[in-house]
Amino acid sequence: MGALALEPETVAFFKEELAKPLDLKEIAAGADSPAAAAEIYLTSLLVIDQQNEQERAYLDDLAKELKLTPELVAAIESQAKS
Repeated sequence: MGALALEPETVAFFKEELAKPLDLKEIAAGADSPAAAAEIYLTSLLVIDQQNEQERAYLDDLAKELKLTPELVAAIESQAKS
């Protein structure tokens, strides 16, 4: 973040926010449509390590909170591998 020349207060804010635990209910509440829910899931899928048990559990829990069907989750994961 140092390369961005941000104010110290801004850097502190971002560090504080990044240190907070994720609230899946809050994340899922941001999905205002099925398409948005799928995009949120896909975005998470692209940035995590699926081989990591905790991160895989996060994805599974996120899919449930977003009310994504197993079929849709499989399709999104297949698309991401392409």
